[in-house]
Amino acid sequence: MVEISICQKYDVDRLKDFLHNNWRENHILCKSDELLNWQYGNSDGTYNFILAKLENEILGVLGFIETKRYDEELYDLNVIWLALWKVKSSVKYPGIGLKMLIFLKRNFYNKFIAAIGINEKARKIYESLGYITVELDHYYTTRYNSHKNILSNKCKSHPTPNNSGSLLHEINSENYDDLTSLVIKDNNPVKKSIIYFRNRYLSHPFYKYKLYLIKAKSNKISIISTRIDTISSTKVLRIV
Repeated sequence: MVEISICQKYDVDRLKDFLHNNWRENHILCKSDELLNWQYGNSDGTYNFILAKLENEILGVLGFIETKRYDEELYDLNVIWLALWKVKSSVKYPGIGLKMLIFLKRNFYNKFIAAIGINEKARKIYESLGYITVELDHYYTTRYNSHKNILSNKCKSHPTPNNSGSLLHEINSENYDDLTSLVIKDNNPVKKSIIYFRNRYLSHPFYKYKLYLIKAKSNKISIISTRIDTISSTKVLRIV
């Protein structure tokens, strides 16, 4: 009988083998225990992967990341982000993927469940389960004197950024304690705190993020995180 359970420490080696053989060869989570532990490991020895197992064989996995992971005060507003949802193509037991999702929903409190970067097949599955799917817009601009297009598009004129606000200052380890009382108040049910931003971005073990406070003309305060990606001799500043 197929068993659905949370990943334990003794499952980790088999989890890595599953990802290597069924998701992507030499996946970063197979090679870096530091990243696996930071992003999915819990203090009680479990990992944020739902596993479908038959005896000692892993048939499917469903990874997830919770917003409360980076700030426990966000528990009541916890959003679960799904990642690495995969069932072996050779498995003959129906509904394993759905059973893992149901197990997750029943055992982990959430305000919302969400996912990004899904393919067309996954989109149809989510919609059949009643999830809302939308297209996420991405925006970019290049240096004004650049003659290169970084995307295939029909833009004939150079994108023009809008100066909608002024930079206040960078958030770093030296001034962070002065900002802990900052509360972001809005009507959005999905909220993130400055503690979340510190733990999610400033403490990232691999990527080097920078955080900034930005004050709009309406006097509203916003927080953005940025990182620089380098490919060949080209650098891209990503606002995430």
